[in-house]
Amino acid sequence: MIVQLSVMERELVRKLVHLLILGVLPVLAYSPWIALLSLSFGSIIYILSEQYRIERISRCHHGTCFTPIHRVTVLLAREQERSDIVWAPISLAVGAMITIALFPQPLSHIGILALALGDTAALIGGKVLKGPLLPFTREKHLSGFVSCWIVCAAVVWVYTGHFWAALTAGAAAAAAESLQVRNGDNILLPLAVALVTDFWVCF
Repeated sequence: MIVQLSVMERELVRKLVHLLILGVLPVLAYSPWIALLSLSFGSIIYILSEQYRIERISRCHHGTCFTPIHRVTVLLAREQERSDIVWAPISLAVGAMITIALFPQPLSHIGILALALGDTAALIGGKVLKGPLLPFTREKHLSGFVSCWIVCAAVVWVYTGHFWAALTAGAAAAAAESLQVRNGDNILLPLAVALVTDFWVCF
């Protein structure tokens, strides 16, 4: 039996999966190459698993044909993703991999931490506090934008102690998260934070 979640519950599950990307940080501290290989291997396994799930959907009419990993995937899937690969975990891994490939530590560390925490803060701020919508967006709230800004700025501040780096990198992260690009924020957010921080601070 497949558990049906409300929209808010599903989004919270998605953000919990976002937080799992933090697990790559100890590996990154040991070796960026091992971190890249781990993320690549995990992405391949996930895509194969998703392809298997889609094939089973075409042959089965009941939830009993799903394995445990597929049950989690279904919990993550928005309505428009049910018959296709759920790309959010892949975009999350790709965002982390590009950040690791382009930026040395601690910039890559900062970008991934901002990715995990900033996007989660945007959801909680937007869904809980609500308030006015951002211009030119259909569902992004100003409260979510500000929440993401504050959390990402705090991440940069803890690592750098540089006020302007924290302020501008937080703003860049919030702007990237608010873009109406399907799962694109998972790639753009860590890159924006690392790039802006690198502009202000030389490690």
